[in-house]
Amino acid sequence: MKAKQSKQLQSCSKTGLKKSSVSKASVLIPVIVLFFLHPAPLRSLELTHTLFTRESTFSIRITMVDFPVQKVRNVFQKRETTQVRFEVRLFRETTGLLSFLGDQLIGEHNDTYHGSYDPFYEMFHLETSDDSHDFLQEENFFSAFRSYYTSFVQPEAEADRIYLKARITFTPRKLMPPLNVLEPFLLDSRETTGWVRIPVPAVEKPTGGSP
Repeated sequence: MKAKQSKQLQSCSKTGLKKSSVSKASVLIPVIVLFFLHPAPLRSLELTHTLFTRESTFSIRITMVDFPVQKVRNVFQKRETTQVRFEVRLFRETTGLLSFLGDQLIGEHNDTYHGSYDPFYEMFHLETSDDSHDFLQEENFFSAFRSYYTSFVQPEAEADRIYLKARITFTPRKLMPPLNVLEPFLLDSRETTGWVRIPVPAVEKPTGGSP
């Protein structure tokens, strides 16, 4: 009789340990997952710009400063893709009673570059929203990969109150579906310049008169 009771106690003890282990695991697993999947803060980048003004249009080239070439090389060695997104917006300042509504967005241009390397052909590949290019020289590839050029029509009304905002977002490793849902949680997920305000000088239109 005592032997049966001892076996029952041992069985209950083992069952209790199993339940305890399961309950601890059920608590620890979500904690570990949340720790690793906590959205990583965006790191800060810098951009530089060059503005070209004409009579009726103006153009801008934005470039990422200190482009992380070695980081991209490491990504390419793993046969993965790197992404750079460029965004440029044209605003007109709002004054007077409506200023609380914010400035008026009157135009925007965006593009996303995807870069990769083909070890078989020993060639760098750059794909944009509208086109694709192949480069044999690494220097030429990175020069194109880090810059974006676009143009806007010069607004006729209140041209002295317009300005641009530009942003570059760099994604070192662009994961393919379905793994791309994990990108916001990677420690090296994205780096961004934040929105940078760029003044646009007013263009003086030529006046008529005798030469």
